[in-house]
Amino acid sequence: MHYNKNMKYYRPIYGLLLVAALAAGLYLSITVFYGSNNRFNSEKVAALPSFSATDLLTRVSISDQDIRLPAVVNVWASWCGSCLFEHPVLLGLHQEGVTIYGINHKDNTADAIEWLDEHGDPFARIIEDISGSLGNTFGVYGVPETLLIDKNRQIIVRHRGTLSTKTWQKKFLPLWQEQLNET
Repeated sequence: MHYNKNMKYYRPIYGLLLVAALAAGLYLSITVFYGSNNRFNSEKVAALPSFSATDLLTRVSISDQDIRLPAVVNVWASWCGSCLFEHPVLLGLHQEGVTIYGINHKDNTADAIEWLDEHGDPFARIIEDISGSLGNTFGVYGVPETLLIDKNRQIIVRHRGTLSTKTWQKKFLPLWQEQLNET
């Protein structure tokens, strides 16, 4: 095979084409998996699932019927670094009168209680979910995740990832205020 000295100038172009093809493939796979008709779509409205569990702090039973609506549900864990970053936002929302229920997801009870003692407790009640089965029922596949449940028991906002003040104001606050005004 004859070696062309000019080929070395084309190597970076071939590398860029390969990177572009991989990026396009990743984009398409994410779009297909998280598409608008997929059950994992973060904006899809779903009903609050029925459940019965144990309150992390009081150790008494809690069910979906105990959730005072409208409400925010935050899925968190003491081992979750992102949960620590969003925690001041939750504490601020609690100070403003937003009703927040926590789901302590796949965590050790003692670690979760110690974490709350250290960082503060913004939750009206905390649902213990050691096995992660309740999170699965809610459609959760990672922490943190925050949901807004309306007075008709519908999950109307789902945010996967760290909740920031900006995200609260843009995605949640208008619907939260709408729910309060309808009450």
